[in-house]
Amino acid sequence: MSIATSDWKGKDAREEIFGVVDEINKHDFNISKDFVLKTCLILSDFEDITFNIKNFNKANMQTIENNWEKIKESIKTAFTTLKHFGLNDETVPSYNAIIPVIYYIYKRGNPRNFHTVTEFSKDRELIFNWLVRTSLKQTFSAHPDNLLKAIRNLIKDTQPTVFPLEAIIEKLKKDYPNKSISFENDSDFDFIRDLKYGKPATYFALALLGKGKIPTHIYHQDHVFPQFHFNASNLNKLNLTSEDRARYEEKKNTLGNIQLLQGNENQSKSDREFKAWLEETYKNETERNAFLLSQQMPIEHSLEFVDFLSFVTQRENKIIEAFKQKIAI
Repeated sequence: MSIATSDWKGKDAREEIFGVVDEINKHDFNISKDFVLKTCLILSDFEDITFNIKNFNKANMQTIENNWEKIKESIKTAFTTLKHFGLNDETVPSYNAIIPVIYYIYKRGNPRNFHTVTEFSKDRELIFNWLVRTSLKQTFSAHPDNLLKAIRNLIKDTQPTVFPLEAIIEKLKKDYPNKSISFENDSDFDFIRDLKYGKPATYFALALLGKGKIPTHIYHQDHVFPQFHFNASNLNKLNLTSEDRARYEEKKNTLGNIQLLQGNENQSKSDREFKAWLEETYKNETERNAFLLSQQMPIEHSLEFVDFLSFVTQRENKIIEAFKQKIAI
């Protein structure tokens, strides 16, 4: 850090960079100084963006300092937008996935109130769709530099007026097929059934299916059928075959048994039996059906534990069909 910032002349680089880190992280994110410096390399349009001390030479650091205020504000705007989506460190798929968003905002001149004004509503939809795709496809799980550079150059060369998700999808499909974020064939959706409780990808898959295109509240992952249902005593009462018992265990922490609830709903639900909570929370059939539909749950299906496997299968199918529609751009 000291070597990388020693060539700043007019500002205290350490204070500035750590100031951004602290400001972002007080909103439940977890970026580092290295993330900020990496972002600086990309936003400065340097040819070499590898995180190497040679790239923090005197000339490069002078360029970064000259553009620092715009860089800083673009980082803050991007994370303000993520916060507005209800995201935090637990649900951000990869901080590398945020860098193209920061770059786009930077090239657009860091518009005021990007996270709320109607003018940028389409941008926000496309950015959230980008986050969903990169989370589910684990796009930035390893070796991100080539991807970041390719996306950076695409935005720089085309100067788009909306976040260029469609162009990025085509670019990755053509030049980086092993990092493709396209969903075209039925087989592209199969893995969604196996998404696990507590994972960012699970959050994004369900969040995309909310009432709007993007969430604007913090949601928590909750087991529809609570985990205590799956203890040995309860399973024994069902007289299951060994195969079905194994399926109960397999499916209890997967997407078909997970819903997103806001904090107060999640607190009231806790580990209560789902059917009892539903009837107490939503007093009439119309309200209950509206909730079930919003969670892609079958309306006419039994909510008894003995019918868990059938419930999960039907809900998985509903989720995938709804996801196919929502992921489209």
